[in-house]
Amino acid sequence: MASKTVSKDIITLRGSTAIVSEFFGYAANSILYNCGVYPDSSFERVKKYGLPLLLS
Repeated sequence: MASKTVSKDIITLRGSTAIVSEFFGYAANSILYNCGVYPDSSFERVKKYGLPLLLS
C-alpha cells in the first residue's frame, strides 16, 4: 500500500479568496496613495510579504 502524505501548504477555495481580497485591498491603497487622493500623512507603512506597503 502506498502511504499518504499530508501537505500543510494546500490551497483551498476559501484560502484563495482570502488571498485575492487581501491583494485587492493593498492594490486599492496603493492606487489611492500614488494618485494623491489622500494626503501622505494618512498612510502608514506596513511590511507584508517582504515588501513595504502603504495602508490608509
